Amino acid sequence: MGDVRSVPLGFMLAVLAVWVARDANWRLVVPLGLLHTNFWLDSGLTIIRRMLRREVLHQAHREHFYQRLIRAGWSHPAVTGWEMGLQVLALGVILIGVTQGPWAMVWMVPVVCGMWLGFFGVCEREFRRHQRSQGVL
Repeated sequence: MGDVRSVPLGFMLAVLAVWVARDANWRLVVPLGLLHTNFWLDSGLTIIRRMLRREVLHQAHREHFYQRLIRAGWSHPAVTGWEMGLQVLALGVILIGVTQGPWAMVWMVPVVCGMWLGFFGVCEREFRRHQRSQGVL
């Protein structure tokens, strides 16, 4: 999709989440925000990694975790399927948490974040394994 289309989509989803939380219940801000954890963590960690390497941040790149997984030889449908499955799993965790009350935030946030960080770890492992097999690392 690229940044040109994904940024407006992200802003629209964020505004929609705040709008729903405002009209329904402000306690929904955290659960609705957790639906975007994949994007926040992937973008944030990618920017930090690029900053540490002193890369020009406004130049095009292929360093997001899902891009690295594709560069490691995974197919687009496989990567999309894994991300969709994890997003559905995250939604399930969030729905269970919302039904448990406000104290559920204590476990809901680390579970969803840990799930995505684990996936990013798999992406990075696969990318490095592929790089080694190609003699790049």
